[in-house]
Amino acid sequence: MADLSFLKSLNKPIAILGLGVSGQAVANACVQSGLPFHAWDDNAETRARFQDKFTLADFAADLSAYAFLVPAAGIKLGHPVLQQAAAQKIQIQSDVDLLLQSAPDATVIGITGTNGKSTTTALVGHILQEAGKNVAIGGNIGHAACSLPSLGADSFYVLELSSYMLEISAYPVADIAVFLNITPDHLDWHGTMEKYSAAKEKIFRQRPNRPGQIKIYGHSMQREELELPELPEHPFLKGEHNAENITAAFAACRAAGLDDDTIQKHLMSFQGLPHRQKIVATFKDIIFVNDSKGTNPDATSKALASFDSIFWIAGGRATDEKLGGLEKYYPKIRKAYLIGEAADEFADLLKNEMPVSICGMLKNAVEQAFVDALNFDGAATILLSPACKSFDQYQNFEQRGDDFTAQVYSVLED
Repeated sequence: MADLSFLKSLNKPIAILGLGVSGQAVANACVQSGLPFHAWDDNAETRARFQDKFTLADFAADLSAYAFLVPAAGIKLGHPVLQQAAAQKIQIQSDVDLLLQSAPDATVIGITGTNGKSTTTALVGHILQEAGKNVAIGGNIGHAACSLPSLGADSFYVLELSSYMLEISAYPVADIAVFLNITPDHLDWHGTMEKYSAAKEKIFRQRPNRPGQIKIYGHSMQREELELPELPEHPFLKGEHNAENITAAFAACRAAGLDDDTIQKHLMSFQGLPHRQKIVATFKDIIFVNDSKGTNPDATSKALASFDSIFWIAGGRATDEKLGGLEKYYPKIRKAYLIGEAADEFADLLKNEMPVSICGMLKNAVEQAFVDALNFDGAATILLSPACKSFDQYQNFEQRGDDFTAQVYSVLED
């Protein structure tokens, strides 16, 4: 957990807005460091869960008693409390800001992009750890920033940084900055591509009193290609999109001081992420693939490009792009099984392109897809890659992917 005792000299409590995973981590770090703080969450049920653990206070009227405000990354800048902070000139800091101030000598590898950042973050962290480096991995993947320890010199943070996190960060966050790609996403949040891109580009601010920042761009950012040694096909990271992730991870590890042989050795032992094109089971000539992290059409396009004879489970809470850009993959799809809020809308978009079944729930989709795949003449892929957010039926994409895996095991046991 981050050591925030350096903040004791402020002599004012900290305001924490939002008690999700990151907010809880900030609050727990404050408790451990002996710092006074007040917390608030707009959800009454959440407040009730923490009323006996943290001091709760509604900040909407006045923030003048607080040193600064730490909002969760999922809170829009237009939120009344953030507007109140701006009006009263109360500084806003992110949980990442707090962590990195507690560890000014550690090297930070920050990774952002619309797609691939989780895989790249996990891959970089894996390579560095296997090479014997002192590493903490987190941010928008795995552990919240303030649940990570405060590291010293010759140590590394490998942080996945979402546009939300970068938007609210008051301080520069990366010594080695990786910007993989950018396609339309979260526009309901940022409003325009310009604002979304501007949030991402905040990763290129230079940390103070550190060596010059190293900037690494993905293939799609139209920068000069990096020269890499010839690599064998990776057993788990397939497709052009993963070639981009591998290239960026290789470059980041080089920048961190590893030699090519060491990077290649540990790169090949990486087994991928649980919810990114993960083969969770096989039965006869059928493979079941969990790509629950395909939360927008661009992410789903990577999965559709990587497999053939696809029995596709899609749907959830649609993005503004709906299914835009996936048309060229439709010939690979044998049937679509549609779930969640977008099921009816997606059925209208797909019904003239392929057989469609409106399933509603993931359980129904897996069962129907399995029956159809069993009757298919040839190898088949049952692919969950929703092209949608998960929040209509699940708390997050991880829960959706876990449900898919559970439903797969259930049909195979019957």
